[in-house]
Formats: sequence, C-alpha cells, structure tokens
Amino acid sequence: MSVTDHAATRQQLAEMRSRLLGNLGKQIEGGDLALLASVQAAIAVIDAEPDCPADAEPMARAIVTDVPGQPVCLSLYGSDGRVATIGLPPLRALAIAQELIGAAGRRLR
Repeated sequence: MSVTDHAATRQQLAEMRSRLLGNLGKQIEGGDLALLASVQAAIAVIDAEPDCPADAEPMARAIVTDVPGQPVCLSLYGSDGRVATIGLPPLRALAIAQELIGAAGRRLR
C-alpha cells in the first residue's frame, strides 16, 4: 500500500471514528465500542508505519526555514522534485540540531 493509500485509509478511519464517537454521546452500544476500538487500533497501525518506502532514494538537500512566530520548518528536497516538510517545536529543533552536530563531529575525527 502506498503512502497516498495510507493517507486516504487513515482519513476514512478518522471520519468513522468521529461518527462512532458522536453515536456514543446518544447511546452506548457494545458493538459501537468494539468497532471504535478496532478503528482506533487500525489508525495506530497506520501511524506506526514508516512514511518512506524502503526503496526510496535519499533526499538531495535539507533546508531550515525560520519565520518569526511560526514553527521551525525542516524541508527535505529530492533530486526528482519530491519535498517533505515538517514543522518542529523549538526544543525538538534543538534536539535534532544536537544530534546532527554530534554525528558530524564523530565523522570529522
């Protein structure tokens, strides 16, 4: 299953979860509870899957974007035009920076 398929399936499951939660507010039924637990488990499995296929090419470059008042953004660009961007809270950005500096330092020795 591709990343796009995962996203579509996850979206459908999230919508189903919302409907089930809405139903629980009206009346609690055992079948709804069991289905809700199954839907939540399926979402957890999808979220645990790596987003990157095992045979994916490495990204060609990384860019950090620092816009005042916004999360720090790390964007990875592939040579084929692919882009992956993530917003990072300040402490996570510092942790990643520390890991990168440590890894680079070990390779310079």
